[in-house]
Amino acid sequence: MALPPRNPVASLVERQNDNPDLVGVMDDLDIEMPGAVMGRADLADGIDIEEIEDGGVIVDFDPEMARMAGEEDHTANLADFMDDGELGMLASDLMAQYESARASRMDWEDEYNKGLVLLSRKYEESTQPFRGATGVTHPMLAEAATQFQAQAFNELLPPEGPVRTQIMGERTPEKEAQSGRVKEFINYYITNVMEEFTPEMDQMLFYLPLAGSTFKKTYFDAAMRRAVSKFVPAENLVVPYDAADLETSPFVAQVVRMPWNNMRKLQLEGFYRDVVVHPSQAPADDTMDTIDDIDGVKPSNIDYDVTLLEFHVDLELAGYEGG
Repeated sequence: MALPPRNPVASLVERQNDNPDLVGVMDDLDIEMPGAVMGRADLADGIDIEEIEDGGVIVDFDPEMARMAGEEDHTANLADFMDDGELGMLASDLMAQYESARASRMDWEDEYNKGLVLLSRKYEESTQPFRGATGVTHPMLAEAATQFQAQAFNELLPPEGPVRTQIMGERTPEKEAQSGRVKEFINYYITNVMEEFTPEMDQMLFYLPLAGSTFKKTYFDAAMRRAVSKFVPAENLVVPYDAADLETSPFVAQVVRMPWNNMRKLQLEGFYRDVVVHPSQAPADDTMDTIDDIDGVKPSNIDYDVTLLEFHVDLELAGYEGG
């Protein structure tokens, strides 16, 4: 026996339109906002109403609470929501780890500084073994570094661009066309938009055979509003003694020096906390002193900037566990 077809359930709007009495009731229905019920009608202005795809709405009667908890933006700076005392303890712990890691590589820094001295061709007068004697350093180290730099530069930055693409899976005309577009765009972006990429790479390849390790830091610069790629010398990157690589290292600390004006721009962009920072001369550093001595320059009394320690570390903060 066949069952009679079931009538589809009408929505509230359809039933309202089909029922004249219901239309009148809906028109007479008065809904009061919570602020009005509490005698605080001004609170209704602070309510967030968000429409969703199915036609409904999400009403948040206390949106400020979500903002204070940092739930509105997953990329929010947690330092803006943490207690100053807790931030101070965290900074002290990270600084202690940095100083310990820096002390564990002092022998490497001494050898690196000696290598920089041998690289230079600075003329120095000497009184030994007789007055007017001069020391001669063979330029073999400088020649080897320069040849490595030239050959590596041609391999990593050829005239057609450094980027190559590889099609994964089945090759189709559509994938090949997309691969060509991706290759052309990234090569254009690196060689034309990222103006610092080529000179920073050239400088990095010169220091690589001397230091043994150099690093490139690619990130989105909030002040320049684009991706940038900067050379990070080995002496400015500190990791723990037992770190096998940067991916598994307990922390990575970078010494960042910048003009105070640049740091202030980043503060206004929300990248750093908006706190008072006084510029000062860079702290004494043996490697920096060696490089300045080789170049024949030294900081003046008006050269003031900001020196920051940028830590990349996984932390489990109180109140943000599992976040």
